[in-house]
Amino acid sequence: MHGILIALVLAASLPVQPLSVSVTQERDALMLDFALLETLPEAFNNALPSGAVVRLTYPIQLRSERRYMWDKRVWKGILAVTAVFDPITGRYRCESVLDDVIVATEEYTDIENARQWLRDPPVVRLAMHDYSRWRKLRIRVRTVFSSSRTLLIFPSIERTDWVEVRFDDHRVPVEPKETAPSGK
Repeated sequence: MHGILIALVLAASLPVQPLSVSVTQERDALMLDFALLETLPEAFNNALPSGAVVRLTYPIQLRSERRYMWDKRVWKGILAVTAVFDPITGRYRCESVLDDVIVATEEYTDIENARQWLRDPPVVRLAMHDYSRWRKLRIRVRTVFSSSRTLLIFPSIERTDWVEVRFDDHRVPVEPKETAPSGK
């Protein structure tokens, strides 16, 4: 009985992750799917219907694990997710930009869909050429809040802690298919 109570107290005292991060493999690419579990700051919720550009940036780092030296950086980039209300059309224009390349766009009429776009961006696909070299990876993601409001003189930057996920490649080598001998 005491063991269950202690386990519940310890589980309640563990810090809650600010992001949900999952990594899957698709041929020679990694698919990163992450979502902000916290609510957007009040300033963002107020700025969204006003027509100001609301931007969340997600810095992403991929490192390969080593035993004796520091981890080697494989790749790093920034996913910028923006939502802007256009008062003429009455629609929210949402963009997802990975290292200055637009990877996804969408338009919504509902503010809740625009908030969801900011909190749960589209899946990020990272091509991993020569993937055999990177068997064990550490993926780190965080959220940086920023807003470009015209009346904001000193922008305050809030950010979450880094969330780190380890990805071990457990692929089984593909055996070559046996071909049936031809009857010639």
